[in-house]
Parts: sequence; structure tokens; C-alpha cells
Amino acid sequence: MKVNGTPFFVYANEYLHKYIPLQREMSKNTEKTYMDALSLFRRYALETHNLGVDRLMFEHLNFDFMTGFADWLKSPGIGRKSASAATCNLRASAIRAYLKFAMGKDAGLTSIWLLLKAIPPIKKEAKTKEALSEAALSAMLDQMNQKTKLGLRNATLMVLMYDSACRVSEIIKLNKNDISLDGADSNIIVYGKGRKERCIPLMDRTVEYLRKYISVFHSENNQESPYLFYTVIKGVAGPLSQDCVSKALKKAADRARPCCAEIPAKIHAHLLRRSRATHLYQSGHDIFTIARFLGHEQIETTKEYMSPSMRQLREALEYTMIKNENGTIPMPEGYEERRARLCGIR
Repeated sequence: MKVNGTPFFVYANEYLHKYIPLQREMSKNTEKTYMDALSLFRRYALETHNLGVDRLMFEHLNFDFMTGFADWLKSPGIGRKSASAATCNLRASAIRAYLKFAMGKDAGLTSIWLLLKAIPPIKKEAKTKEALSEAALSAMLDQMNQKTKLGLRNATLMVLMYDSACRVSEIIKLNKNDISLDGADSNIIVYGKGRKERCIPLMDRTVEYLRKYISVFHSENNQESPYLFYTVIKGVAGPLSQDCVSKALKKAADRARPCCAEIPAKIHAHLLRRSRATHLYQSGHDIFTIARFLGHEQIETTKEYMSPSMRQLREALEYTMIKNENGTIPMPEGYEERRARLCGIR
């Protein structure tokens, strides 16, 4: 059915190649995520509704059109796999973000944006997100032969990624000037999503690893590179790839698994970040501090990393079951202090 209105993709080029990278200063990965979503939306409109780039209008978008997009994503097609509920929600969110940008250009699109915003996300299956135990982390680290240059580099990478809880993309972009190994004030400066800067303190053990690593990889006799972690290809030093980091962790995990059954079957770099956050939470640190440490803007994002320990669960059960002689419930040791930290006070 022909609909008069504003072509849907009229602002796409400006949005993808000017607004996202220049005005919002988002990363290449974020730019690719939005481009993929809009490209899939174009394919859906063409294959399902016979609406090409010039024929698809903003006014075509309604509840049925958008839920049909989710159904299309969940069904495998030529050149694409079936998408999970989380991926469908991510694609829909990207479409809404583009529509919000377009609304700034044309206020007449406000009603369409409000309609899309009111569509609820697809419910996801609640899965317990794994975290590496301290035993698993130690077992993996033991498999990295630190007497070799490659083993030293991989061990330093792993220790720094866990200690700082940085994203792998933040670690591989680190420059030598981003680190300060000055005793108790040792820290690294990282640039997260949206080029947001945050300063992360380093523990003594991590400082020792970094000093040893720098003495080997950034001495006067080695290839000069501004990157803290680098690889040399055809005589040119460049940053490590995320695949390189993932392979190093997977190799260490495969070697350590026979002697440590706690290592999960799938190992990826983000697991170190999640493990660090989980361990901090289980040690009694409040969620607001952890959120700041991770660089999260929304506390809801941080909650996905939180998994209570058996000790915490046991204390919660004891709190609800045990009563004093006068019928009141006794507070677990340290309860008042932990509750205060959760409220962001001392």
C-alpha cells in the first residue's frame, strides 16, 4: 500500500557518518552496530513488504510493522542466522535511536517515535552469567610461561584485564602514556564508550607485572610503539587485536581445565571483567562504587554482573529465620555498614 510521507532513510547517511562518529564520538563498533540494524531493517522492508529504500516511509512504521521485524530477525534467512531475543531488542533499540535523531530534524515524526517507544521489548530467558573463580583464574595464569616473552605478555594482559575490569577494547587501545606506576598512586587512564575517561587504580601485583613487561617490551632495544600492548607485523608495530587476546585466554583455559574443573567450557575476554565485578560485590562493596569502577552510566547494567556468594545467601536466610528470645531478628555481623554502603553513605 502506498503511503505518503517522509522517506525513512533520508537522514541515514548523516546519522551514521556524521552524528554518531563526530558529534557523539562513538566508537567504530557502535557505528557498525547501528549500520547493521538499519541495513537489516532495509532488507526486512524489501523482502517482507516490497518497500525499497525510496518507498519505505516513516509513516509505515507501526506496531505490526515493528513486531514483524522482530519475527523476521528470529527466522533464519539468506546470509543471516536467527537472532536471539537480546539481539532483536538491540536492533529495535537502534531503529528507535535513529528515529529520535530524525525527530530532531522533523518534529512531525514525534508521534511515530512515541509509538515505537511504547512497544515492549521481547522477554529474554534469564540466564545465570558465569564468573571465573579465583582458583580458575590462578590455574589459567599458571599455564602462561612467563619465562618467555609471549607468556609474559599474555600473563600481564590477563592480570591487568582482571584487576582493572576494563573492556578488552579499552585495554588494547592503551598507550604507554596512559599508565602511571608511581607507588600507591599507580593507575591507568582508559577511554570507554563515548570516549568517556576514567582513572583506575592498580594493585601492587599488577604494578609488578607491568614493570617487568615494560622492561622487556619497551626497552631501548625493542620495536618502538606508542601502544602498551603491541604486535609486530612485517616490521610495523600495531595494537593487538581482540582475537589475539581471546586466543591467548582460550589456550590457557584449555591447558588448565584438566587440573581445574571450575573453568567453564567457553572463555572470552569479557569474562574477566564480569568476574572482577562479581568478586567485588561478593566481598561486600556497594553496587554504586562498582558501577563507577566499571564505567557504567546505568545501575541496571551493573546489576547484571551481580551474583551473590553462598555466604551472602546463607546470611540472608539466617536473617529471615533466626529470632532472639524477644522475637526480634538479629542483624548479621557488619550488616549495618553494608546497608549504609548500598545507600551510598558512610
